Amino acid sequence: MSKTSQARIKHNMEINLKTHHRILLTGAAGGLGTTLRSLWEAQCGVLMLSDKYPSCQP
Repeated sequence: MSKTSQARIKHNMEINLKTHHRILLTGAAGGLGTTLRSLWEAQCGVLMLSDKYPSCQP
């Protein structure tokens, strides 16, 4: 994913996360889940992760 795309996603997520305290991220071990997890973990109160496969990152 390009840095421009990541910046755009991050901007959109910052706007939306301000209204959400808890988020359940399904498919968290995949590529998109990994990207979203790194963007969201510092911005939401509770980030719950779920996937049927183990994550390669903590």
